[in-house]
Amino acid sequence: MNNSIKRSVAQSAKNAGFREWEVSFSETGSFETRFFNREMSQYKNSRLSSLTFRGVCLGKTGYAATELMTDSSIDEIIRKARANADITDGDAETLYKGADSYPDAPAYDEKLEGVSDAEKVALCAELEAAAYSADERVKSVDYAVMSTQKTSFTIINDRGLDISHMANSAYAFVSARVESGGETKVDGDFWFDNDIDALNVQEIAKNAVSRAVSQFGAKPVKTGEYSIVFENMAACSLIGAFASAFYAENVQTGLSLLKGRVGERVFADFINIRDDARMAASPANVAFDTSGVPASNKSLVTGGVLKGFLYSLKSALKDGFAPTGNGFGNGTRYTHFYLVPGSEAISSVVKNACDGLLITELSGIHAGANAVSGDFSLLARGFVIRSGIICEPTEQITVAGNFYDMMRDARNIGGDLRFTPGAARVGSPSVHVGALKVSGE
Repeated sequence: MNNSIKRSVAQSAKNAGFREWEVSFSETGSFETRFFNREMSQYKNSRLSSLTFRGVCLGKTGYAATELMTDSSIDEIIRKARANADITDGDAETLYKGADSYPDAPAYDEKLEGVSDAEKVALCAELEAAAYSADERVKSVDYAVMSTQKTSFTIINDRGLDISHMANSAYAFVSARVESGGETKVDGDFWFDNDIDALNVQEIAKNAVSRAVSQFGAKPVKTGEYSIVFENMAACSLIGAFASAFYAENVQTGLSLLKGRVGERVFADFINIRDDARMAASPANVAFDTSGVPASNKSLVTGGVLKGFLYSLKSALKDGFAPTGNGFGNGTRYTHFYLVPGSEAISSVVKNACDGLLITELSGIHAGANAVSGDFSLLARGFVIRSGIICEPTEQITVAGNFYDMMRDARNIGGDLRFTPGAARVGSPSVHVGALKVSGE
């Protein structure tokens, strides 16, 4: 945001009668290309910017936003914000004045910005070709994707706050379809980072094809109770579905069973859950939330004991606590929400499970998981475990249980921590959770 726009906002806000005001400016540049059937099927290059104004006038708060960055458009959104304030019910919101200091949160890699669009297209084509050549049973690559994103975000207010954050990232994904003996299986793999030198298209393609091929011969197991190990990405799906139980606003409104349990043991004593705004070499690192509150690294569960919740500025003021820097937009959001890994390899976790199932994929999360009660019933696929050895694949099964009970009765965790891609990331190692109900044949 240039100085001309800042001066224009300050003068217009004063003229409109706002005694307190805040303005945020965001800009996102995105590139994406896709390949299908050895041809480029999609090419997108876009840029989006927006300016959001929030101000307090006569004890009321008004909002307005625009995608135009001219003096006249700024005057217009401030007039709209004033009109909205005049008809708004309730007390004025508290605007954050700013902190004395903000953490360093590196999330931008200059080298990534130097990669041309043509080079990204070539990488995508290489990714698709690698999948085709990984195994003769690959009959098609449903799609190969290569995308990049660059974002910048600035907040200024009438009290002198003027902070900015910049991040960029790259994402690659491939989905391979394999056929053998009349069977067709599909699976994929991804990579997400901003270190372009870390991208290995051969490895991604190999993993995707290997996962697909491993499913040949899959069939349902008999209905019953099984000792369950969730592979890391399946565990991410499940843990992410219940992350909102740690949002203070949900605790305050009775939408979390963790209400009133801070200081109690809620999970197994080796379970540690964190939400860290900054992690080593992550493109999702943030220095502050969209209210301007410094984003922090914090423990939510330590040794199975609940330590606290994720607070936006609004929910923190309600409880009289310090905000944790998790206020994004009009609500709460995690940054890197993850189950802290142990030290064992997944082979050791599986061996300790002895007989049961290794679940590698869950689906139907939105419909099959109740974030309030903790109950879940989800479609799954994976492998049978016999005597601690991964054996034949299984599919078309449903795994059911309760998240809180599962985490309380968990048996073991691995060291294979992996995160989902995106600005808000969920991470988990593989987890042996004990016995769950499985519906099959």
